[in-house]
Amino acid sequence: MTHTPPPHPRLGDDLNRVLDRVSDLSFELAYTRNSSSFRAAQSLRKLPLIGSLRSGRGTLRVRATGRRGAGPGTEVWVLRVSGAAGEPGTPWDYVQRRGFTLATSMYGSHARFAKATQGELSLTTGENPEIQFQTFPWGGVAEIEFAGRTTTVDLFSEATGVISWSARDGVRTTERPAPGRAVPAHTPPAGSAPDSPAFTDADIAFLERVTRDKPDLVAIHCPRWLGISSATRILFPVCYQIPESAAIDPQAIPDSHLDRHARVLAECGVGRFVISGGDHVHHRLIMKVKALRPDAVFDVLWHGSYVQMQDDYEWAAIRTWIDGARSGLIRGIATVKAGMEQFFRSLGVPSCLLLNYVPGDPLPVPDLPDSPIHAGVWISGVSFRKCPHAVLAALKLMGSTVLHGAGMDERAIELARYFGLDTAGVHSRPLPQATLLEAMRRTHLSMYVTFSECCPMLPLESLRMGVPCLIGPVSQLFEDDAYLFDRLVVPFPDRAEVIARVALRAAEERRDILARYAVYARAYNERARQSVASFIDRGPTLVSPPPA
Repeated sequence: MTHTPPPHPRLGDDLNRVLDRVSDLSFELAYTRNSSSFRAAQSLRKLPLIGSLRSGRGTLRVRATGRRGAGPGTEVWVLRVSGAAGEPGTPWDYVQRRGFTLATSMYGSHARFAKATQGELSLTTGENPEIQFQTFPWGGVAEIEFAGRTTTVDLFSEATGVISWSARDGVRTTERPAPGRAVPAHTPPAGSAPDSPAFTDADIAFLERVTRDKPDLVAIHCPRWLGISSATRILFPVCYQIPESAAIDPQAIPDSHLDRHARVLAECGVGRFVISGGDHVHHRLIMKVKALRPDAVFDVLWHGSYVQMQDDYEWAAIRTWIDGARSGLIRGIATVKAGMEQFFRSLGVPSCLLLNYVPGDPLPVPDLPDSPIHAGVWISGVSFRKCPHAVLAALKLMGSTVLHGAGMDERAIELARYFGLDTAGVHSRPLPQATLLEAMRRTHLSMYVTFSECCPMLPLESLRMGVPCLIGPVSQLFEDDAYLFDRLVVPFPDRAEVIARVALRAAEERRDILARYAVYARAYNERARQSVASFIDRGPTLVSPPPA
């Protein structure tokens, strides 16, 4: 199939930016005209400068202090800030941020929320501003400063929830917010349903399938985590997702729904389960299943890296599963990062390695002109582990290039513009799987040079689509093939000139790379299947099993 790049690369980028922003523009215009924050800002502009600075009134500040409260975490997540109680959330472009980053969530204002361990948000407001915070097991201490008063809020909670603060009413517990809106106290949590103890149609269909297929085990995963879900569905033929859809916060599932899920699993006739990912809610699920069926056996498949232990949520989760293995709640912890099974065994936790893979022969390389080079930067969001800045600088060094991308934050998009990169289809949000695979076919290569990975799916998906993908030297991929390792693994992921050199060669040799990968993939995929078969046969162990 031939894919011709757009005749004017900037046009595609402009169109996508319009599509990404159009849903917010009408709201922001109404906000500008009607919100108390905007009116307050206009009023302050009319005041003498010294008097305005002295009073401090009209300025709301929210700080992530970096301190722990009642729990072990220090994170502060701000879901919404508004100029007055009951108003829709202020667009994040109107909020000054220092140390806070924006992340995607259906529960945040305009599908985003601000998070930090240390930092400050500030904005001009009316007399009764309001803030909504996430509470969770890794929440830390936040400070709110307004009208000369400072309020301290501990965001730790055993279960995920929401609390609100307003200048008039102080701190109060609220229900889960709908996206970007305040929620009346009587409204049920968004993303949840009324108590429904009876089995759903999906439950019945699952039970019928298990009865028919009689699988050795059932894999349980959270559909919100796209890479983990994709890997899980390939590794294991029979899966059960909790929650039922990606729109539901896994930490907001009520006990009545978990009780139903536990009954489905306890009655499905399968005695072995693997928790793929390992959210806190899955720990609650295991306790409920074992109360109904004490002989049920659970393993955890961990998709995290060592670097992620810096994140409070990840650190709390891995401690939970290590302690669960030591207490006998679970049998052991499998991993997709080579060598991590040795680490778990050093802690006395049975472990084994599973290899992620993408089945099928790779497609032929897309039929594209040699110049300009179209490069895809496909990430699920910018973080310290997946920072595209060096890659963007490399594209500038490469000369005639066109950037395609998704999951890019404001800074990454700003850098691309400032560097003067030609762009085509750059999105601030991750793309759905099918759309992403189509977008890859419009490029010469993917550039996924990250600082921390386990065994990432995106490079394998890109190569399956006939597009070479550069990666950082942080996973086991291609370490057993000198040619592919030399062509695809960037030895210094923070050196733009090195990334540029490897990328130019990969673009030039992409047909040779895909020919070599087609041979490599057949043997690698078979090894991956054998790793799954060994896991099903033996489970995680305290010692390495003998070679097959």
